[in-house]
Amino acid sequence: MNRPLRVAAFAAAVTVGLAGGAVAGVGGVSADNVRAGGGTLTMYAGSVSGLFEPSNGFIYPTGSHGWLFRRLTTWVSERGKPPAVVPDLATNTGTTTDGGKTWTYRLKDRIAFQDGSPVTSRDIKYAVERSFDPQFVDSSDFHKRLLIGGDTYTGPSGGKSLASVETPDAKTIIFHLRRASSEWPWIAGLGSFAPVPEGKGDPRAYGRNPVATGPYQVRSNPAGGPVRLVRNRHWNAETDPVRTAGPDEIVFEEVRDRAAMTRRLIDDEGAAKFAFNGETLGPRELAVVNRDRDAASRLVTNPVPILWMLALNTRRGALTDVTVRRAIQYAVDRRAFRTALGGDQVAVPATNLNPPGIPGREEIDPYRAGSSGDVTQAKRLLVQAGRATGLRLTLWALDDSTIGRYQLSGRAQVDALQRGLQRAGITVTVRYVNVATMKASQSEDNPGYDIAVAWWRVDYPSGGGTLAPLFHSRSIGGNGYNLSRYESPETDAMIDQAAAEMNPRKAGERWTAVDRRIMWDAAGVPLAFEKRSYLHGSRVAFSTFLGFPGYRGISVRPGDPRG
Repeated sequence: MNRPLRVAAFAAAVTVGLAGGAVAGVGGVSADNVRAGGGTLTMYAGSVSGLFEPSNGFIYPTGSHGWLFRRLTTWVSERGKPPAVVPDLATNTGTTTDGGKTWTYRLKDRIAFQDGSPVTSRDIKYAVERSFDPQFVDSSDFHKRLLIGGDTYTGPSGGKSLASVETPDAKTIIFHLRRASSEWPWIAGLGSFAPVPEGKGDPRAYGRNPVATGPYQVRSNPAGGPVRLVRNRHWNAETDPVRTAGPDEIVFEEVRDRAAMTRRLIDDEGAAKFAFNGETLGPRELAVVNRDRDAASRLVTNPVPILWMLALNTRRGALTDVTVRRAIQYAVDRRAFRTALGGDQVAVPATNLNPPGIPGREEIDPYRAGSSGDVTQAKRLLVQAGRATGLRLTLWALDDSTIGRYQLSGRAQVDALQRGLQRAGITVTVRYVNVATMKASQSEDNPGYDIAVAWWRVDYPSGGGTLAPLFHSRSIGGNGYNLSRYESPETDAMIDQAAAEMNPRKAGERWTAVDRRIMWDAAGVPLAFEKRSYLHGSRVAFSTFLGFPGYRGISVRPGDPRG
């Protein structure tokens, strides 16, 4: 359930904020969070290890972590509307008086941990500080890169404090940033902002029995599961207009055999009537579900903000020439790649880099190469670049043991890319590497690949959740995700301006301009945006995911789980 390594074959707003001293975002949300239904809901998970460590922050606040943890902010997705950031523990989504370099939050009254003790600003400061522990080096780092001193801070061990997070009183917390960010209200909804009582946050053990602030708390969490959540009687529904708490109990059952799990949900017998899969179904499972009319009627499929792309190493050999990189934009066969992923039920075509589901996002197609590419134009550009006799490149892909678990075959995807490029005279030599090798390359100035197949899951609904970490020069090396080694002072300035823009409409326009600029510089080749599919039992009332996965409103209908 943690964030996958962001290389798949490298497998991970609009900005919210207002000018002056205004409050960013929207107020409350009109949501029906009546506690109804009762019963036991079961989620089938591939693994339950480390499931509830909030600083392993790659589970959306609207997902399973939302059952246990509240943050300063969160977000909601409603049909027909873009995601919106809303207050959670805080009274609003943050105030700033200096254009986004300092953000202040005031906590609501009557919010408590599961033992009834009040949540204070100090608990949130400690949570943010513990997220800097080296144990969480691979977790979400947006706040770490923004907070003053975050580049050298290593956590609260030994009594060390992060001075850029202030708590002048028990209700107030202030964040001082290195540069202006109108995206901070989104970032304050990530896992590292879930309060942790000081002294109870041992990074090695806290995820086994965390202290809850949401509608549920952990009752039992044995090794290998099942994990059982029960109602948190100190959760105050009146302060929480976002979450619902339908079931009396939620069970996380570890099921490693995906075919068997799918079969149980299709058969819809016993406890499976009250269950759903917590990880998306892959092409093999979907093929089985599609053959069963009743099961297909219980399938929920939605696009999600996950991008597959080719990262082109702009510092290496022939790819230092933008004309060669543009030739690859035309040569790639996106249709064949999507078929290898699993077809239209698993992915949709991508012609730009900023994924769907982002407020203000505009779909662009600068090259208009068609779904299968434009081989003639690719060859024409290679001739123009002095490569008329062809081109040889090295592509890195994760080996079969670590390729994304949702896909039909990692090698099938790479084969599709290889064949597509070969049509234009681009010969690709594939090197399959393990996670450690690929990860080590992130810190190298110029790693040994020309192309890496990248997989990126957006952390929060903004252009800054994708375009900045993948293409700003600050993300080159040092465990950053700029696999293209793309460095452009002009693009860096455009990204910083978009991230600082406090007007949502203008921010959307700026992010589209960034997307267009990176596409024209051909630092990355978009391939596909994923869809995710979830199958639920007949007694589960299941909401659609609406782009960003969420369990808001999920409940079980009355019935005997034995049949």
